[in-house]
Amino acid sequence: MRSHRPSALMLCSLAVTAVAGVCGACGNDESISIDAAPAVDAATDAAACPPVWTVDAAAGTSATVAGGALVLTGTNLVGSALEVYRDGLGGDFDVSFTIEAFTAGATGAFLQAAISERVPTPTRILSTALGTFPTVGVSAADQPGGPTDIQASAATTGTLRFARTGTTVTLTATAGATVATATATSFALQPLRVGVQLGSNMGTVAPASTARIGGFVVVAGAGVAADAFDCNSLIP
Repeated sequence: MRSHRPSALMLCSLAVTAVAGVCGACGNDESISIDAAPAVDAATDAAACPPVWTVDAAAGTSATVAGGALVLTGTNLVGSALEVYRDGLGGDFDVSFTIEAFTAGATGAFLQAAISERVPTPTRILSTALGTFPTVGVSAADQPGGPTDIQASAATTGTLRFARTGTTVTLTATAGATVATATATSFALQPLRVGVQLGSNMGTVAPASTARIGGFVVVAGAGVAADAFDCNSLIP
C-alpha cells in the first residue's frame, strides 16, 4: 500500500500484570499463604486479541498499541515511512479510523489512511488524510490523477473514512467542522488492503511526528473486524 506519489495534499506488546492472591490468617499460628498468579496462556491471549495488523516501519519510526490507541511516531520521515495495514476488506463497506491526535514535526508531514489492492506497489490508492503541505488541513484523493479535495483546517483530530457501494467508493476526511470528500469510481472489487501511514510529501521531515489513532470502526463490510486498540493487535 506504499505510495511514493504524493497527492496534492498527501498530508500524507501490552504487559499483563497479575497480582498474587493473599489469603487471610489461618489457625493459631497466624501464617499467611500467598498463591502464585496463574500463568497467562499464550494461545488463549492470542485468541482474545488476535494479531492482525502488519507493521512496515522505516528507520526512526515505530508503531505501538498503548493506552487504548494505536500510536505512530517517526523522525526523518520520507514518503510513506511507517505503514500499519491489514488485508481482506471486501464487499460493500463503511470503515473509518478515529484520529485522536496528530502532531506534525514540520511542513510536509502527514497522517494518511488508505485502501488499495493487496500488492507491494499498487497502481491506484484511495486516501484520506490530515497534513501540512501544500495546505494545513484535510484531503480526500483518488491517486494518481483522480478527484482530489483539499480543505484548510487547524484541527488535529477527526475521522478518515471509506464507504463503498458496488465499485464506487466515497472518501471523507473530517477535522473539526471541516470536511474533504471525493468519489472514486470503477474501483477494484477483490478484497483490499486498508491501513494508515505516517510520512512526508515534502522532502525529509526530521523532527518527530506523532499520531494517536483511537480505533478502526467497521459499520459494514466483510473480511475485517473493528479494533478499539485496547489490546496489542499488531503482528510481531
